[in-house]
Amino acid sequence: TNSTLTSHLSQKGENEARLQSQIQPVQKELSRMVKENNQLHLELIQRGEELDLFQRKGALHLKKLETEVRDRVFVHSQQSQHIRDLEHQIDEQKERIQQLLEPSFTCTSGTGGGKPKGQEITVSRSPAPPSPEDFPANRTAHSPSEDVSARQIADLEATVAAGKMKIEGLSF
Repeated sequence: TNSTLTSHLSQKGENEARLQSQIQPVQKELSRMVKENNQLHLELIQRGEELDLFQRKGALHLKKLETEVRDRVFVHSQQSQHIRDLEHQIDEQKERIQQLLEPSFTCTSGTGGGKPKGQEITVSRSPAPPSPEDFPANRTAHSPSEDVSARQIADLEATVAAGKMKIEGLSF
């Protein structure tokens, strides 16, 4: 029984040594995989932080552009209102000029030939007033500053839309 026990013990030692030699490569591979997993996890966290930063910057830029668009729309509306006010003043001035240029009556005494003829009344008429089409303020075309403002507003709105699409594309 002693010899059986010794042989059993030696077989167990051999089995342990064989298993130990098989476990070492597995442990080495497991250690490598844990390191790789930790590295990938770190990269994932860094990318998430970069994405958050990029989205915050994009949102701030978008707000800035939206504010700029609102400001330009406001300026454009103010300019348009000012132009309408000026056109109204021009219309009032044209009406006043028209009233002042209405036919005037002048009296002249004629003294031709020997006998007095009495009084002649001559109606002098000023030239016809200009038509509304002659005044650029009454045309429907916009002034260059209105066109530039409208174009800038359209460009900013396109930039805002592109920024929104870019931010939405980055969202998960």
